[in-house]
Amino acid sequence: MTFAAAFTQVFRAIARDRSVFSVFVLATIFYSFYYPTPYQGELLTQTPIAIVDEDRTPLSRGLRRLVGGTQGVRIAMELQSMDEAQAKLASGEVNAILWIAPMFEQKVLQGRQGDVALFANNSIFLQTSASLNALSAAIGEIARTAVRLQSVAEGAPARLISFRTAETYSVLSA
Repeated sequence: MTFAAAFTQVFRAIARDRSVFSVFVLATIFYSFYYPTPYQGELLTQTPIAIVDEDRTPLSRGLRRLVGGTQGVRIAMELQSMDEAQAKLASGEVNAILWIAPMFEQKVLQGRQGDVALFANNSIFLQTSASLNALSAAIGEIARTAVRLQSVAEGAPARLISFRTAETYSVLSA
């Protein structure tokens, strides 16, 4: 007997036996609709977070705006101290904390690393993951802004090369 003949024979036997057919075919179809039902309410788009901004400068306000516009999180509260924020995190009122250190903007403009920290409650993994991913995206965007600010403060390079196609390029004056 060839492989194809044996394969066909097995599937004919499955189709004739109602109990085997229901387990292999009908149960698989039913399960694919039934399984995700309990998780439908866990679509994470508005995970509550707290922000502690100890810098209060235009750059830190820009970071707060970016975080507020991120789909994965909702700024539930802006607090004055980390002690308050940690209490809210421990009580479950927020799922994550974004802390912006004092002198954040000053360090960035000096070309040094500005301090930002993320804290999260890891008891609900999906919410933690969603909030940290959203916060990381906002921090990445503010980091790109910081690089632009640093380059303006240091002076832009005289020439930039812009590759338009694989064969040609143009030189732009700054």
